[in-house]
Order: sequence, then C-alpha cells, then structure tokens
Amino acid sequence: MKVRLIATIAALAGLTALAPVKAQDQGSVVMTTYGGGTGQTWRNVFAKSFSDTVGIPATVTDTLSPEGQIRAQGSNQQYNTAVMLIADAINLHKDGLLETFDPAELPNVKDSTTQKLLQTDDGKYFGAAIYFTYYGIVVNTDYAESADFESWHALADSKWKGQLAVTRPAIAAGYDITAFSYAAGGNESDIDGGVKLFTDFVNNTALTYTSPAHLNQLVSRGEVTAAPFYHSGVWRLLESGADNLELVLPKEGALMLPYVAVVPKDVKNRDTLVKWLNHIALPEVQLKSVDVSGYLPLSPDATLSADQEAKFGMSLSKMLDRLFVPDWAVIAQNRDERVNMVEKILAGQ
Repeated sequence: MKVRLIATIAALAGLTALAPVKAQDQGSVVMTTYGGGTGQTWRNVFAKSFSDTVGIPATVTDTLSPEGQIRAQGSNQQYNTAVMLIADAINLHKDGLLETFDPAELPNVKDSTTQKLLQTDDGKYFGAAIYFTYYGIVVNTDYAESADFESWHALADSKWKGQLAVTRPAIAAGYDITAFSYAAGGNESDIDGGVKLFTDFVNNTALTYTSPAHLNQLVSRGEVTAAPFYHSGVWRLLESGADNLELVLPKEGALMLPYVAVVPKDVKNRDTLVKWLNHIALPEVQLKSVDVSGYLPLSPDATLSADQEAKFGMSLSKMLDRLFVPDWAVIAQNRDERVNMVEKILAGQ
C-alpha cells in the first residue's frame, strides 16, 4: 500500500507540551507520552473524550522517553499513566515498575494478540493495548519511484548509496533489525539475515535522523531519497495533500508497532486509572484516532468505516495480514545487546 503525503514543518507546529500536574492531585489523570503526533492525538482525542465523558480532568505532557520518565520518578509520581511502545512496557514490568490489574477490573480491555503480551503469569494485565502504526519506507518521488522501494531489500542496493537515512540506534535495534529480519526470511529471534541486510542498508546511508520531524524535513527537501519510517509520522502531512512523497508498505510486509497504556507501581489514585484504562480501551474511542493521526485500533471489536478503509486501501484484517507481528517480549529481552550491535554497525566496526 502507498499513501501520499507532503512534509511541512508547519504541520508540526502544535507540539506545545502541557506543564505536568502532580499525579496525586485530585484524582486526575496526568499522562506522559511521545511528542509530535502522539502527544497531539492523546490530548485531542483520548484525554478530551475522557474528560468530557467521565468528568475527570486528563492532561498530557510530551517527552522523549515515557519509559524513562516512569523509571526516573520513583515514588515521587509526576505522572500516573503513560503511553509507550510495547517493548518499553514489557521492560518496565520486568523490572517491577508497573501496576497490574485483574481482568475483571478492565472489562473493556479485550483479548488480542497484542493484549496477550501484556498479561502476567497469574493472568493479570500490566497495560492496555490501544492502537498501532506500522513501519514502512518513505520515498521522495522527485528522486525515485515508489516502485523502486517495493521491497526492504531495495534499501541495500548500492545504487542508493549516499541517498538514504537511518534512525538512531535505540530505535533501529528494535524496529529496523526486526523488519529486515522478517524481510530476509527470519524473525525477531532469527536475526542473522536481517543484520546482514541492515548492514548493507547502513552502508548506503548518508546520515542518521534523530526524530520523525527531522526526517520529514530531510526527505521533503530531497536531502534523503528514502528511509524506513512510521506511517503515523506522516499521516497529518499526507492529509494536507502530498505531491512529492509516498509511504510504501513493502511487498514482504511492514512492522506492526503497538502502543500501550501503563500505570506506574503503587499509583495513588488507582480507581481513577481503572476508569481511564477502561475508557481508552473502548473501540469507539480508539477509532477516533484514525482520522486524526492514522493510528489503527487494537480493540478486536473495532471496525473501520468505508471511508477509512478507502484511505488505507484495505480493511483492518487485510492490513494485519500484511504486517510483521513479532513477539515483542523477545525484542525487549534483547534490547541492550542489539543496541550495542547497531552502534557498532553504524560506527563501521
């Protein structure tokens, strides 16, 4: 699947973070998540819906690392909930930093492939699966055809040397290595072929991009012809009427990236957070994020509208059939080792 988009810095101008309120104040929801489209979606969709429907205030603060914020706050809770990618949540739970919930407390949190990864050995949940995006290839069509990058293997073709970009090691270790491994016939555990393919790709890169906004600028100006990238990172830009960029879902598939909501251990207003998790797990609430940011719902009860299916070019079930759905627990377990490996590859070692 290809989606047209245009990169404009103006579309990212609304990234003003709200000043955090102490998490224990008045039983309110005080959440942190990534900036950019993620933070905007949570403010404009989920927090607003919760405040309007349940009557409890919800504020959202942008940060570079929600996982890092939860680790750093300790018992002095600044945030009482966070939204992050699933591997980070798995590592927080492994280190005993997340609250767990009996399924009976969260009747709106339904079983799904992703949700099962958030279940403890005794059947409790340490998070709620909310939505996903996917990791494909963005292409500047002034300098290449989208068909030139219909395969992940195209990124390793030497004809693109000096025209590609790679993300920072902390991201590449989890996403790029996994996506390339699946494209090479392996998986999240069998990564040898993926490492070789990733190394050949790195040899073609001209630079490392530091954020979605950074790559948007680079690829729209033609400083970069193509790069692995998030669908959600360009959704608002595609809605503004692209004429020189496309996001390609490669023929081998793209990497599914689930986002989950978690609650830090020993939270002070637990009852409020139970209401929060139940609200944001509702399919009708998750579906509101599709038109705002392109995030796709993880509730198994959610169904895209005809207009939404037309934008994606397929139904939600067909989309899932075209995605790599790895075991994120394996990726989380090997994160540090793979970050070190990627750092060495980027350094040419």
